[in-house]
Amino acid sequence: MSLRLTSQMVKWQEFTLDTVQAALFTPEPNAFVPGKAVGTILGHFQDRFNGEMQVLPLPAEFPHEFPRVQLKSSDDRWHLSMGPTRADAIWRFSATASNESLRDVAAACAEMPKRYVEALGIPVSRLSLVIHRFCRVVDPANLLIERFCNDESRREPFNRSSTFEIHNHKVYVPQHGDIDYPINSWVRCKSALTVADHAPAIAIEQDLNTVADEQTERRFGLSCITKYFEMAAAEADQIIRKYFPD
Repeated sequence: MSLRLTSQMVKWQEFTLDTVQAALFTPEPNAFVPGKAVGTILGHFQDRFNGEMQVLPLPAEFPHEFPRVQLKSSDDRWHLSMGPTRADAIWRFSATASNESLRDVAAACAEMPKRYVEALGIPVSRLSLVIHRFCRVVDPANLLIERFCNDESRREPFNRSSTFEIHNHKVYVPQHGDIDYPINSWVRCKSALTVADHAPAIAIEQDLNTVADEQTERRFGLSCITKYFEMAAAEADQIIRKYFPD
């Protein structure tokens, strides 16, 4: 793939969806049963998770955040980890199937841990959608500086920067359907190298998650989980349009 020259700003449409991760956080670690979790996922997604499986017999005192079960597809596009306090589903970019929309991928990721918490009857107290995108360019640091810095900053102190990144965090209630609670929106844009061929690129990481302070009282039912990931995917696309407009 050719690299883009830096004479013109990158547009949001030029970014490639790299990875999408849906996470469900659960407040009752004792409700987790590894065998039932594996059986539920393979019962619904046997064709998808046809690769390596790991079930780790960790002692009860081991940190609950560490996954006990890990599944993946033979082509490495799908990963799922499950443990006492969270479940994470990850989709990875494939050049042979690169036309998926963020909305569809996010829904597919969320469906897997949703099946898990439904079958085990586990409550969900927090949700997160993490998206990584990239765009190959000749000089990513300088391009980001041109986009986000004023003339004085371009001259000094950011002149001749080898790497560069910006990091922005907001807390707000999204204007989307019946979502009536605040979320965190983290956006990081940085110069990077692609994993596949070590080409220079702009990398964007977005993390939209529910506020941690509310997880002791808030519980998300299955329909609320679906609505959250629909909202988060739409919100993430709207945000990247603001950072790299047409």
